[in-house]
Amino acid sequence: MSEINENLTDTLVFNHIPFPIIILDKNGLVTWCNQHAEHVFQIEAEAVIGQISSYMNPEKAALNKHSWDKLLHTEESVRFENIEIELGGGITTYTTVVAKSYTFDGEQYVMTIYEMNEADKDGSSSIELNHLRNGLDDSFMLLYFDQEFLITYANPLFLKLSKWTPKRILGKPVWHMFGDSDGDVQFVDSILSTLRQGDVWNGEAKKVKKMEKFIGSN
Repeated sequence: MSEINENLTDTLVFNHIPFPIIILDKNGLVTWCNQHAEHVFQIEAEAVIGQISSYMNPEKAALNKHSWDKLLHTEESVRFENIEIELGGGITTYTTVVAKSYTFDGEQYVMTIYEMNEADKDGSSSIELNHLRNGLDDSFMLLYFDQEFLITYANPLFLKLSKWTPKRILGKPVWHMFGDSDGDVQFVDSILSTLRQGDVWNGEAKKVKKMEKFIGSN
């Protein structure tokens, strides 16, 4: 077992992260995977080490309009949306892969984290939800935010129509998308108050606009 494999195997935190993790070398060959990856993808670590990854590799990166060489040398994490994943037994689904390059002992590696858990391999409900999400992504502008109402995700259609970039809105408060007038503040407060109560808000909002405050606040 290589030094990097020994270190990762001994680092329990990687095996307790509830998402599959596969680490690749600079050529896209598998060097390590955690226990969740073995369970979800129904693979054995010893069998896939040294093999080209089926889910994320230089060819897959290029198909998703990312240069593998650029990925290796960037300090930023890169998100790959709608990557087709095989769960075994002929079942496939789609997920988001977060790829982050790093250097260990002078060698370049790419850590790939799959935003799914072990439950995704059981039954068809999660697959149906993925298909539903993909359908919504194609038809509606979607914006996700956390309990603090900080934006965590904007789908491609939202970004296309709003003309915003992820860098300018991710991590920003959702109310920054609206105006600063008293009417705008009351309108946003009514939405957030409804959501805090666990209810569904339904209504119309005037077209959101790009705010100058986003520029320079990255």
